Amino acid sequence: VQKDGEIELPAAVKDAINKNYPEATIKEVNKEEKEGITTFEIKLENKDNSLVTVKLTDKGEVIK
Repeated sequence: VQKDGEIELPAAVKDAINKNYPEATIKEVNKEEKEGITTFEIKLENKDNSLVTVKLTDKGEVIK
């Protein structure tokens, strides 16, 4: 996984992406802080060029 150069992702977020999307490339990262909780919306491009958007907490937990 390649990381977006603009927003530094916490290690737990990087680990979750590497575990769940090992072949994907990060295309865009949006960081949001609300009520003391930091979340990341990450757009990934898979090997087959399909795009997927994942929302994670700063602890690497997937938000559904």
